Amino acid sequence: MSARRCCAFFLVLLPAMIKANCKNWCEGHAAPDATKCNWVNCNSCAACEAVNCVDNEAPLENWAITTCAEHYEKGNCQQDWFRNKGFCRKTCGQCEAVLQSQCYEVFEVDEQWGTRYSTGYSQIRNPHYSGMVAAVHNSQYSMLEIGGNATPGVKQISEFGNGRRLSDEIIQAKPNTLDPLHYGLTIGATNIKLGEATLDSNHTYVSMIAMIAPSPDWSIYGHANLAPNGAFVDSLDVDMHLIDAGSCDIPGVDGFAFCGGRHGTTEPIFYRKSPITGPGVGDDEKRLFMKIRFKKASCDGRRLSATRSGLTVEVMV
Repeated sequence: MSARRCCAFFLVLLPAMIKANCKNWCEGHAAPDATKCNWVNCNSCAACEAVNCVDNEAPLENWAITTCAEHYEKGNCQQDWFRNKGFCRKTCGQCEAVLQSQCYEVFEVDEQWGTRYSTGYSQIRNPHYSGMVAAVHNSQYSMLEIGGNATPGVKQISEFGNGRRLSDEIIQAKPNTLDPLHYGLTIGATNIKLGEATLDSNHTYVSMIAMIAPSPDWSIYGHANLAPNGAFVDSLDVDMHLIDAGSCDIPGVDGFAFCGGRHGTTEPIFYRKSPITGPGVGDDEKRLFMKIRFKKASCDGRRLSATRSGLTVEVMV
């Protein structure tokens, strides 16, 4: 390979080799965006796409159509030969920001079933939680809605503690979701690390559910947006409240062998406030069982597929 061809090849690969960054301090820095977007620590902030997204018009010589608007009307924006030259990126809508990923350590904190709700807890033999299923998603996906009916997956984990069908539902909801995550929960935990979770700028929400057992169809559920203002938070505790899936197809379970008159019926999901918690808690208060803490961590060595300028690259984050 000639020196000229080698250099050209390197220049093509260089953008994909640059680490994508947008530190928390970038947005508030006094420097203009055009300057900050050339800094290693700020090169992929949202404002940089506007700075870098410009129309590189096709050369005038020997071109019957000379403006980007005319090329757009002609349909050239969809032609590979036109896109690969990088012409008219802004007019053709080919400017897409590099996805930003953020890794979080996940902790179970302040578990309080046996302490806060000791009366109801003492009536149960072998109280425990099922494995927790978590979805990382955008605003278009919903694991469940209070007042809505449970999906087959939510019903299965709430009645049997089996998260397989819910995991399948999460996968089937792509591209609104990422792959489902699974964690084990512990009664009495005050601060136990469960694992890690990686979100990206297109999937900033988390929704989590685990069965409390034994029970007819009761689970703890929580959800949150970890980038409420467009930037990932450093740390967030997500409340896990007791819910009733409203399904109750189980004729009886040890400790709570009843579904009343609603056995085999379906009703909307609601916040369960008794009898699992026992007396002594306000009737209108949602029952908090634990918190799931998300704490920013390093994502060194993880790969995230990203798109910029119509080209898919692998960005180290």
